[in-house]
Amino acid sequence: MKSASGMIVDHKKVLNQLAELIQKEEGCVVRIYADSARVDAQKEILEIARSKIGEKFVVLVIGAFSSGKSSMINAMIGEELLPTGFLPETAVLGELHYGEQKSITMYPKKGRWKGGDAPFDLERVTADEIEKYASLNSDDAVNAMEKNAMDTDSSNKIDSKFEKMVIHWPLDILKDGVVLVDSPGINDPYSNDYIVNSYLPYADAIVYLMDSQKAYQGTDRSQLMKINESGKKNIVTGYTFYDIVVNQSGRKPEKLEKVRNRLLSYMAEHTELGEESIHFLNSLEGLESKRNNDQEGLRHSGFKGFEDYLEKYLVEGKGKAQVKNMATTIIRQADAMLKDVDMLNGAAAQDVKVLEKRIADAKTQLQIVRSNSFNTGRNYRNHLENYIPKAEDMVREFVKSLPEKVDLEGFEPETELPDGARKLWPFGENGAKKRAKAIQEECQDEITRRMNALHKQWENKTLAPFMKLAVEESVKAIRPDINQIAQDLAGITDMVSGGINSGSGTAGNIAVGLAYAMITGDWFTGGMSAVYGKGAMARGIAFQAGAGIVLGTLMAAGVAISLPVIAVSAIGASVASILTDNNKKKVEKIKVQAIKDLRKTFSSPEAENDINKMVNGILKNIRDYVDSAWDDMNSALAQDIKDTEDSIQQIIDESKLAQEEKDKQMKARNEASSELREIRKEALNICGEYRITDIAVS
Repeated sequence: MKSASGMIVDHKKVLNQLAELIQKEEGCVVRIYADSARVDAQKEILEIARSKIGEKFVVLVIGAFSSGKSSMINAMIGEELLPTGFLPETAVLGELHYGEQKSITMYPKKGRWKGGDAPFDLERVTADEIEKYASLNSDDAVNAMEKNAMDTDSSNKIDSKFEKMVIHWPLDILKDGVVLVDSPGINDPYSNDYIVNSYLPYADAIVYLMDSQKAYQGTDRSQLMKINESGKKNIVTGYTFYDIVVNQSGRKPEKLEKVRNRLLSYMAEHTELGEESIHFLNSLEGLESKRNNDQEGLRHSGFKGFEDYLEKYLVEGKGKAQVKNMATTIIRQADAMLKDVDMLNGAAAQDVKVLEKRIADAKTQLQIVRSNSFNTGRNYRNHLENYIPKAEDMVREFVKSLPEKVDLEGFEPETELPDGARKLWPFGENGAKKRAKAIQEECQDEITRRMNALHKQWENKTLAPFMKLAVEESVKAIRPDINQIAQDLAGITDMVSGGINSGSGTAGNIAVGLAYAMITGDWFTGGMSAVYGKGAMARGIAFQAGAGIVLGTLMAAGVAISLPVIAVSAIGASVASILTDNNKKKVEKIKVQAIKDLRKTFSSPEAENDINKMVNGILKNIRDYVDSAWDDMNSALAQDIKDTEDSIQQIIDESKLAQEEKDKQMKARNEASSELREIRKEALNICGEYRITDIAVS
C-alpha cells in the first residue's frame, strides 16, 4: 500500500495529466469553431476546470479554549510558534498556508490599527512576535466587554484590531492548496464563538479537538451539533492530553481500553469518517519528536497516525473532488464538441440550396423554442411564488413566538447594584435607580442578541430547508418542459445537419444539467463547471448549493431582529417597582421582569408595526432568493438557445466559403474529433483509478 505522502505525489501527477487533457481540448476548440466568441466561451469553461488545481482546501481546527489547538499545530510544524496557555490567547484567526520561506502576515481591521489598514509582515517569525500583536490581555478584554455592553451589534465580541494572521510554512501537508485554520477557542470567557461559527460555511473539513480528561461536556456536544447542523459530518477528531489519561489509568490496559472506547463512542453520531478518523494525541511529545525527527516518538505521540490520516483524507476528499470536477468538465465538453462536429460536418456536406431551406426552417423552429422557453421560465417563477405565502406565515409565526422562546437563563449583567448604606438610595451617579436602569439595558441587549441567535438557527433549520424544497419541487414541475426544449434544440441541429447528428441532444444542455443538480444536489454530474462557464451558476442558490454554503446565510443577510419600541419602553418602566421591594435578589427580579414585559408587549397592537418590519425584511430576502433561482434557470435556458443560434450562424458563415476551404475545415474537425475521443477515454480511465463511477456520460 502506498504511503500517504506517496498518494499526495501521485495525486499531483494526476492533476497535471488532467491539465494536459484540458490543454489538448482547448486545441480542439480552435479547430472546431470558427467564431472567436464561441472559442472564448468554450475555453472559459475549460479554464475554470483547470483552476481547480490551485483551489484552496480549508481545514478548520476547532475546540474549546485550552483544548490544545495551538499546541497541536505547533507539534505539526515542529516549533513553538503559536501562543499556548490555560487561558484564551487570541481572538484572531490564524491561517497556515504552504510556503518555502517562513513568514507571518497580519491583516488589520479597517481603521483599527495605528499602523494603518495595509497587511504587514512581522519582523521575526516567533511566538513572542505574535504575542505582541495577536494575544489578548485582561485590559483588552475588560475594555471590549464594557464597550460591547453598550453596543448591541457587538454581542460581547472581542474587539481585536486584526482580522487574521496568515502564516506561511514549509509543511508538506499544506502543499497542493491545503490551508489549516487555527480558530479562537469556543466558549471562552470573552465569547469568541461567533468567529468560529462564522467561518464554518467556508470550511471543507473540520479537525475537532477535545481535552481527553473532560471531553464531550456541554461545550463540545453543543458545538459538534452546530457543525453537523451546518451540513458537515466530515470531522476528524483529536483527543489531546491523552498522556495524562494514560498516566491516570495506571497504564492498565483494561482501564485504558475502557477510556478509549468511551471517547470513540462520543463521536459516533457526529462524524461519518469512522473510527480511523479519531486520534489520541500527546502534543508535547509530538513537538519534541518532530524537532528531533524521531519517527518512533511521533508514532507514540499519535501524530504519525494523525498526519498520515489527514494526508490520506485530503487526497480522498479534496483530491477526489478535484478529479471529479475536472474530469466531468473534460468529458462533458468532449461530448458537446463531438456533437457539434457531426452537425457542422453534416451541414457542410449538403447542397447549398438544400442547406438554406433547412436553415430557414430551423430559425422558425428556434423562435417556437424561444417562446416555449419563456413560458417555462414563467411557470417556474409561478411555482416558486406559490411557496411565498406559506413562507410568510412561517416567518410571522416564528417572529411572534420569539418572546416565548427567549429567556435570560445564565445571563449575568456586568453592572452591580450598590450595597451597604447606598443600596436603598435611588439617586446619584451610583444610585440604585441608575444601576438598575443599566442592568435593564443590559437585559435588553442580551434579549436582542439571543433572539437574533434563535433567528439564525431557525432559518438554517427550518426556513432554508423549506426554500430548498420549494426550488426542488418547482424544478420537478417544469422538468418535462426543460427536457422537451432540449429535445427540440437537438431536433433543430439535426434539421440543419440533415439528421447526421447522433447525439442525445442533452450532453451540453445547461438547463437539463442545472435542473438535475437542483433536484439531486449533485453539481458535478449535473455539469457544474459547464454551467459556471455560462454564468448560470455564478449567483444565488446555485452557488450556495454548489459551494455548500447554508441557504439561511443569504436569507438572514441584513435582517436583524430587534425589540419593538413598545417592548423597550415597557422593560425600562419597571425600575421603581423593583427597587421599592427590599429583596436581596433584585437583579434576578429585573431579569424576570424584563422577560415578562417583553412577552406582554411583543404581540400587542402597538408592536405590530415593528414586527411587520422584521417580517418584511426576511421576506425581502426570500423574494431575492426566488429571483436568483429564476434568473439562474432563465440564464441556462437562454444560453442553450444561444448555443444553437451560434452553431447555425457558423453553418451560415461556412456555407459561403469555397469548397476547398470547407474540405479543409472538415478535415480539421475530424482530426479534432479523433483527439477528443482519446481525451475522453483518458479522463474516464483516471476516474476509474479514483473509483469515480457517477459521472453522467452520453
